[in-house]
Parts: sequence; C-alpha cells; structure tokens
Amino acid sequence: MKTIKYIEVSPELKSKVNNIKNRILFLSPSVESGQERECRRDDFESLANSNIGVGGFGKVYKVRHKVS
Repeated sequence: MKTIKYIEVSPELKSKVNNIKNRILFLSPSVESGQERECRRDDFESLANSNIGVGGFGKVYKVRHKVS
C-alpha cells in the first residue's frame, strides 16, 4: 500500500497551485505576463480513438496541436 504525503503550501504559492491537478505548477513567464494563454485540452485534436499507453504521470494520448 502506498503512503500519500501532503505538503503545506505557503500563502505566497497558493496562487500557483493548479486546482484541477492539485499539484504545484509554475506557469511560464510568457503566460504570467499575459503574452500567451495557458494550453487547454481544446487546443488539441486526438489522433487515436483511445489512449496509447499509461505512463508514470497518467494516460498517454497521440494528439496534434490544432494551430500547427
């Protein structure tokens, strides 16, 4: 059985916590300054009907960026 450890996030970093994934994720400087927006799931199109594997951080999908 795995033991899950939780950390206390300091008030200065609370705004950096991604509420969807419950992990501390730091945004790129261009996103923080407002030059770009953060990537979303809608920005990509799926190239396979299902996932192609499972990795250490979750499922792996083959996708293409719609703008590219």
